This record gives sequence, structure tokens and C-alpha cells, in this order.
Amino acid sequence: MDHAKGFTEVGHASWYGKKFHGHKTSNGEIYDMYAMSAAHKNLPIPTYVKVTRIDNGKQVIVRVNDRGPFHQGRVIDLSYAAAHKLDMLKSGTSKVKLEAIVVPPPWEQEPLFEAITPVSTSLKVEAQTAETLPIAASPAMSPTNTEPDLYVQVTATQDSTKAARLVDQLALLFETDARTINEQQIHKVQLGPFKTEDDANKLIEILKQGEFSSAFKVYAQ
Repeated sequence: MDHAKGFTEVGHASWYGKKFHGHKTSNGEIYDMYAMSAAHKNLPIPTYVKVTRIDNGKQVIVRVNDRGPFHQGRVIDLSYAAAHKLDMLKSGTSKVKLEAIVVPPPWEQEPLFEAITPVSTSLKVEAQTAETLPIAASPAMSPTNTEPDLYVQVTATQDSTKAARLVDQLALLFETDARTINEQQIHKVQLGPFKTEDDANKLIEILKQGEFSSAFKVYAQ
């Protein structure tokens, strides 16, 4: 297509993950399953697209940088991260509506990217409000509390740069805290702490559908 202005489409979305992670996309970029990207057959590359899952109303903004899907009846292939946000990892496919976001040049309209609202805006507002409130004592904050914290260890690597990047990506994707534990030049990437075993188990189930099939629970003070 020459342009994406006014483009809308309804059909089934699918997603692609670790099999293509680290490989080149159609425009020469490296596919990152944890980025908000997508593949479309004929939209201009790049194009920003709002994807709305029809049965639950969830939405994501993705950047088309690849060609596909090539299965009949599918209109877009979403990254692992985008599929997670739409809650379609288990189902594999979902009916969606696509709406292209065409950003005018700055001399025509501003501010740029007005249509793209950061997911974390409301969380930031809540955090700022919380800072003004008195902090009540809780068992987790008590010096007499000896219960260990529950984390999910995602992976371990000798590459400190890779570990730091993963911590940032996974914390944003799963909207949780994350940390690295460094032991004898091994950098352990961990998410948490989690309040319940059920929360940790749900995350492990999602991780194992992606690249991190060896994720497991750990307890630490």
C-alpha cells in the first residue's frame, strides 16, 4: 500500500514468538518478541496500528515492521508481548479490529503521537498520589517478619547487558517489579516479589509459552 490513511480491517490475529526471536524482519530490523511489533501483508513499513480484541475490548498499539501472516484467514501477526497484552497467548488467535494510526508531519499537527497513550500513565498517577499518604505498618515491613519473599527466576546469564535489558523489558511487559542478582559473574533475572504462589505460577505458565521454558520459583529474604 502507498499509505495507511483511513485503513481499518477486521479479522483474526495470531502471534509469533521464540522461533523467530533474534531473526531479521522484512525491513531488516531484528525481531524482538518482547517489543510491541507486528507483521502485516501489505501495510506500509513502518505503520502504527491500534489493535482491538473484539471479545474483551483490550487494545494495544503495535508497529508493523514485518510481512505476514501467511496463514489463510489471518490479518495480522502480533509479537509475543502484544499478544500477552491482549490475553491471547493461550487461544493462539483472536478476532480483532485494526485501525492505522497516521501521524501527520509536525508542520500539520502537534503534538506528535497524541493517539498513543502510555499504558503506565495511570500507574504513575497512583504512585505519585501514594507518596503523599502515610505508610501504614504491614507484616512484610515488620523487622520481626521472617517469611521469605517469593520471586520467579526467568533466566541466568553471564552477559550483564542482556540481563539489564531483560529486567527492563519484562518489568514493563508484566507490570511488576524485577531485579538482577549477581553471583560469581552470573546475572540472575528475577521478577517479583509476588504475594501468592498462584500469582507466581500464572507468570511461569506464560513465560514457558515464550522463550523461558526453564523459569522457576525462588524464595529469598
